[in-house]
Amino acid sequence: MRRIKVVLGIPMVVALAASCGGSDTSDTTTTLSPGTDSSDTTSPGTASTEPSVASSATSSTLPSDDPLVLYGTGIGFERFGASADHAVSTFTKLLGSPSDDRVETAFSSSYGVCPGNKVRIVEWGGLVLLFTDGETEFAPARDEFTFFEWRIRDLGDATPPLVTLNGSGIGDFSYDLEDAEGSDLEIFEDDFLGTSFTIGGDKDGIRGTLMTTEIDAVVVGTMAAGSSCGE
Repeated sequence: MRRIKVVLGIPMVVALAASCGGSDTSDTTTTLSPGTDSSDTTSPGTASTEPSVASSATSSTLPSDDPLVLYGTGIGFERFGASADHAVSTFTKLLGSPSDDRVETAFSSSYGVCPGNKVRIVEWGGLVLLFTDGETEFAPARDEFTFFEWRIRDLGDATPPLVTLNGSGIGDFSYDLEDAEGSDLEIFEDDFLGTSFTIGGDKDGIRGTLMTTEIDAVVVGTMAAGSSCGE
């Protein structure tokens, strides 16, 4: 991946790649009832109660105990490696029933090639949580699904208003993103995704893309964290 640091300040035309999307051809799809487990084991996972927050030059605009803060290691207290049962139950209480909850074959999922044999995909509009039965950097392979990635994209009112610890979220202007995240933010050109950014670095950080609107405003188009499918 070629990186060229980008200095924003004038209107630009950038290509928004579907970093939150992938091939839509899955071999196996199973629809689940919202909030139900799709694995054989139903033991709840445990999540850290000490959020690991990247340093920033800007003071936080949200309390660190907010259950829906976007981190490079998860969302709120639900960290990567937590069981699907535990995470889906938590977010269902906070956001209501998911708009979709299904299981697909991992190597041909609608979000690309994912780890493991099966991947559970739970969506609340533009917010997507991914769980695998395979090994990741966050958890060993298990008989149950574990949390390994979140993605969020702009679907209007269907996208929950989740933001980072410093208040950055989907639809923010690029200059607001720079002001909020300070020195933790890096903006660069990616050969495939176009104008992209990271918050807190490549490891344990948040990644995303910028897009240009109809009025030539540069805004945050997608955000994600965790072990990305398709890579």
